[in-house]
Amino acid sequence: MRDRSWSVDWSHDLLSNAEKDLFARLSVFAGGFTLQAAEAVCAGGKVYGNESLDLLGSLVEQSLILAESGEESDGVRYRCWSRSGSTR
Repeated sequence: MRDRSWSVDWSHDLLSNAEKDLFARLSVFAGGFTLQAAEAVCAGGKVYGNESLDLLGSLVEQSLILAESGEESDGVRYRCWSRSGSTR
């Protein structure tokens, strides 16, 4: 899984400062998170207002955050890739 770790590192280096800040804040979630939880944790810092939604979408498009349809009532859940290449 060394290639995946390198790929995540390389992709992280290409992020804007705001995307890096959001990605770091999202790393506090061990078992995934909802959009509402992400908005609560990501408010402030280099991320302002509704910008967190756009940045989260960007991280999903870049495959640094995984979006999964939930069977529960909370809808979509998100997860971060770990350095080992598996999901947390």
